Amino acid sequence: MAATETPGVHDVLLVAADVLRMATEGERAGHVLIGGVANLADDAQAWRRDTLRRLFETLEREQDMLQVLQDIAPADDVRVTIGDEHPTTGEWGASIVAAPFKAGDATVGTIGIVGPTRMDYLAAMTAVRAVADRLTEASGDAER
Repeated sequence: MAATETPGVHDVLLVAADVLRMATEGERAGHVLIGGVANLADDAQAWRRDTLRRLFETLEREQDMLQVLQDIAPADDVRVTIGDEHPTTGEWGASIVAAPFKAGDATVGTIGIVGPTRMDYLAAMTAVRAVADRLTEASGDAER
């Protein structure tokens, strides 16, 4: 499926497939995959140094990031949390765009983008929804 996608979606699908494979080999537990952290440097001028430090610290602590994702996890579609709408994202001065992906009727994960509050929300929502849909399709194919 990844071979037919655009480069950005292709890379995300390959990484997600690898993480899903590893997650099914061990005990069932929550995991967070962090990718693209270097891209945050592109927006560093818009964010204060202390804001970036708090964001990076949370990204380094898997359980803290899992808690944030569980707090904002959408039930069915894309959810956008902007700045102060969540205590953690407010502390970062950041936003999260997230969407669930499923295997059958069960939600098996959440995929999202962390970015500045002035990000291109339409593009982020479109990308997150597309990757979540592809992961859901791949999960359905794997069940067969």
